[in-house]
Amino acid sequence: MKKKHIVKPSGKIEYERLKKKVELITLAANFYLLSGMFGIAGREAEKGHVFLKSKRKLFNDLKTAHSKDTENLEKLFFAYLSLAVVTELQNNDEITTPEKKIKKVVGTLFEDLEEDESEDSGLVYLKHNVPTCREALSFFETTKKAFGALKWKMSFGGKEWRDIADKVLMRLKGEIDAVVFVDVIFDIEHHSGHVFDKHENIRCDGKDLNVILETKRDSSLEEMYKKFTHEYKYVSPRVKALYARGVTLEWWKEAKNGKAKKDT
Repeated sequence: MKKKHIVKPSGKIEYERLKKKVELITLAANFYLLSGMFGIAGREAEKGHVFLKSKRKLFNDLKTAHSKDTENLEKLFFAYLSLAVVTELQNNDEITTPEKKIKKVVGTLFEDLEEDESEDSGLVYLKHNVPTCREALSFFETTKKAFGALKWKMSFGGKEWRDIADKVLMRLKGEIDAVVFVDVIFDIEHHSGHVFDKHENIRCDGKDLNVILETKRDSSLEEMYKKFTHEYKYVSPRVKALYARGVTLEWWKEAKNGKAKKDT
């Protein structure tokens, strides 16, 4: 089987995205519902089914929505995780490794971080030193060493943050695609819970996020939709409208019943 070609991310890291408060729970619910719908539509397309014009239009709209939402989340996560990692690195007084070894492992990383003492010093550092995905690759390779090779006191740095840096590296190297990357980041945790607690504009309720993650793992598309729209009010009207179009076309019903009939 031919291995899927994965395009590596490129371009600037869009730190300006951190200036705007986002409803992360809605973004997560939209992402997983769109992933479910586009997955069903994509499998039907791969079978060679000839779609009616209405289904073809919905398929294309789902593809566009899923692609745009995934791209926006990836860009948000690159900016946010860069800052989250810097924020954790600024706890370097919790490192018990001798200074001589620290420099051998990460060079002047911690000295560079301390050059600016302003309130937004982490963001200032990133804008100057990690402006694009190319610099981010080197940055996350160094921070992975800082978290993995240095000894941190309990509840700081260590394996949990090494794994976070590693997941970003996997995407930057093209080892995973954007959809897998976004899914992994929604799921990843550090010492005290989910990773979204390092910036006031990118925060979310851990209980709500757990509901979404458990539901997407254990539920059918129909069950996920009911949970995200009836029991909880997570999903945006835009994504609800796409789901409703699929209901009208009996697309989700066909997927549930395992039918493989061609449109005529």
